[in-house]
Amino acid sequence: MSSAHPISRRALAPLFLGGIAAMALPVEQASAAVTSPLSPASYLARGTVAQRNVSQMPVLSNSAQMANYLKNLHSRYVSDRFRGKLPLSGNVFAYNIPIHTVNSKDPAQHYEWFYSLDNRVRYQSDEYKRLMGAERAVRLPVPKNFQIPGGGDRSIAIYDRGTGIWRSLYQVKKTTSGSHAGQWHYSSGGYIKDAHKLPGSKHSLQLTGGTSSVVGMASELTQIGIDEVLAGSINHAVSFTLPNARSGFSWPARQGDGNLTHALAPYEGQWFRINPAVNLNTLGLRPLTLMIAQAVQKYGGYGSDRNIWCMAANYEYDTSQPQANQGNSRWYTQVQKKYGQAPENLHDFPFQHLQFAPKDWRGGL
Repeated sequence: MSSAHPISRRALAPLFLGGIAAMALPVEQASAAVTSPLSPASYLARGTVAQRNVSQMPVLSNSAQMANYLKNLHSRYVSDRFRGKLPLSGNVFAYNIPIHTVNSKDPAQHYEWFYSLDNRVRYQSDEYKRLMGAERAVRLPVPKNFQIPGGGDRSIAIYDRGTGIWRSLYQVKKTTSGSHAGQWHYSSGGYIKDAHKLPGSKHSLQLTGGTSSVVGMASELTQIGIDEVLAGSINHAVSFTLPNARSGFSWPARQGDGNLTHALAPYEGQWFRINPAVNLNTLGLRPLTLMIAQAVQKYGGYGSDRNIWCMAANYEYDTSQPQANQGNSRWYTQVQKKYGQAPENLHDFPFQHLQFAPKDWRGGL
């Protein structure tokens, strides 16, 4: 559901294999078990901006009007049969971003060649060039047969537990002809150098250098994790794609791609919550919608992209499936059985109780 990102086409070239060995940090041994950074027991963004308590968040006086504007914004972009019926959906099999956990200290780690010929790499910092490479094909640690989601963005994130480096890549495609045939091309990317230090750091989740996501953050870490859904609790803020957003951006975003000028349109990165005085259990929400609403009430939510469709919560992409779809996902049918609703069917979300923070609200961070 996500649209093109005209401002986020930063150049990327990955890290030289020799550089990995030379710069490797004593982060984790090769024998350590691999789990998703979104899994509750090993959540990589715990203690960051993603887990702020928003009960003391200042609230804009026109929040009710903003919430109504956002609820109905999809009516500008969807066909007649969906108008008024799709205020909130979910990105399950497309337009979300898989997180591939790897370990470059493991001798058995798989690698693939990646390259980017975007000439804007020349404007990146020396650290960016040292960690990400520049304008040449280099090897990056990835799982064998790593997954790229459907949709237009074709984005992935790679968390290297061996070095502690987080990398985000945008528009990943395999080249089939020419001198780079068999190698992977990507349009833009960014990194967090010491991502293994994120837990407890009150970090903003902003990328250290470069960019891949529209907002310049590791917004993949505010997707709804598969293990969280199956466990029945989301313990962090939730990122949403918006139909569109106001031109500009709000901290912790570093940029945005919205083009609306209306004063009621939220910025990408602008925090919102559900009024903490509301008893969500009295609203008659379906179980999965209720779980997402509870997370937004406690930790907040924000727009991480625009999609020119409808507002959508971002779920973790199921990387265990060669062809992720509703028929063979290891968790999709479990969710339907557990909650009695499909993960993308969230139309009963309580927009009427949304409250918005002022632009650039930092909440003590």
